[in-house]
Amino acid sequence: MGEVLEKETASSGVHANFSKDDETPTGTCAVVVVGKERSLCANIAAAAKYPTKHLEDSMAYLKKLLLSTLRHSLCREQAYLEKATFIYSTSFFITSNFEALIKIGKYCAENNKPFGYNLSAVFLLQFFKDQLMEALSYSDYTFANEDEADAFAKAMDQEGADRTKVAEMIVKSPKVNSKRNRVAVITQGPLPVIVARLDDKGEVEIKNYEVPALEDEKIVDTNGAGDAFVGAFLAKLLEEASFDECVDAGIKLSGMIVQRSGATFPETA
Repeated sequence: MGEVLEKETASSGVHANFSKDDETPTGTCAVVVVGKERSLCANIAAAAKYPTKHLEDSMAYLKKLLLSTLRHSLCREQAYLEKATFIYSTSFFITSNFEALIKIGKYCAENNKPFGYNLSAVFLLQFFKDQLMEALSYSDYTFANEDEADAFAKAMDQEGADRTKVAEMIVKSPKVNSKRNRVAVITQGPLPVIVARLDDKGEVEIKNYEVPALEDEKIVDTNGAGDAFVGAFLAKLLEEASFDECVDAGIKLSGMIVQRSGATFPETA
């Protein structure tokens, strides 16, 4: 499976920097789709053993790179963090290596690089609340779906809170980098996407974005819809598009994904 990941990322133009464990296999995930609903069963395997040293080695070499006169072609591998315009992580990384996740958050805050963070799963709020909240403190853009938003409210002793209120709670959560105001984005399947952000006066701005109705017979598989939304949102954000355009792109791509089996794109996309 590791070879498959390397092949697919390379063929897609993604410059990956994998940590490799000679003793542990690459993680896998079984997906059971019943009707239009799906359930996942993951064996994260090597993903649970991400070594902090892999991150530290890259960061240490990056510092040497800035002081060296080596040709770019010899040291492009180590320039990931320095060259990145935006850094993104899911909360799943808490179970891979929380220390490394916080190092990345601190790097972003210290260098004023935008950091995106996804709440990822209900169980993380149930069993890793403290770690999730610490990582959230470094987040500039926070993403959640409806289940994660409800779990966040429960974790904050606000069970049953309206999701608009949850988005407000997220943007007002403690934040390390005061140079950037946090943006919270909550998707709700066919219901409106909620976007909350702080203005320069510290007031919360809330906007709801309608999701075009999709005929029930067109929905094939919802697996990957949330990730597709975030991917499209961030792609437009990096093009310096407006929030309206970012959300619109996310809605369109996630709407495309749910009409296909698995997280795949049509060849004409």
